Amino acid sequence: MWSWAEIAQALTGERISGPDITGVTIDSRQVKPGDLFIALHGDPGPRFNPGQRSTIDGHDFVQAAADAGAAGALVHRSRENLPAPGRFPLLRVQDTYDGLWDLGRAARRRLTGPVIAITGSSGKTTAKTFLAHALGAYAPPGSFNNHIGVPLSLANAPSDTHCGVFEIGTNHPGEILPLATMVNAQVSMVLNVHQAHIENFKNLLELKAEKTSIFNPLSDKSNAISEDEIGLDYGLTFGVTPSADA
Repeated sequence: MWSWAEIAQALTGERISGPDITGVTIDSRQVKPGDLFIALHGDPGPRFNPGQRSTIDGHDFVQAAADAGAAGALVHRSRENLPAPGRFPLLRVQDTYDGLWDLGRAARRRLTGPVIAITGSSGKTTAKTFLAHALGAYAPPGSFNNHIGVPLSLANAPSDTHCGVFEIGTNHPGEILPLATMVNAQVSMVLNVHQAHIENFKNLLELKAEKTSIFNPLSDKSNAISEDEIGLDYGLTFGVTPSADA
């Protein structure tokens, strides 16, 4: 999936020799032989809004990842008490959250086929699964749609992926656009805008603006697909009204 040199080049600007990487994970309990383990802190600070903040630090589980067969780990430069690099390859960056996002961007740049992005208050994972099966496309398992899941999904996309389908979620204003920019889809979809996560928005109109910001990175707005009740004046619509395209 990745050579160590490719990852090092993407994250540090230097091509450093090392083991081949067959997958990327942030959970030492899910490490498979050949994985790159990314050590994230449970509290990413004010820039992200996780479902819960934790004092757990992934750096405390680097040795467990190594014992489980990880090929190497991405760690903070400032963190000490880690396995000796000579015995277990470590790639040090200033911040592993930034490193994860940089790896997601690098992964997106090497995808040459069409990419589809999906958001909505409900149905994202179902629609993603339907599309992936219909198109024979790559799609991550489960609901990998937040500040960790999206770049991780991209990082795990095989380099020969001919088509990719990714879901993007939000629970605070301003979260979708950076993720949509990273995914850089040719086709984007908003399935619906309901009351889910409305507690962090002023009203449904603000939530609608957040959801439809997935369309901002599109170079061709005719490739925007949305439920007809959202009322956009561009792209294609689906729904039950006579004016819907499908």
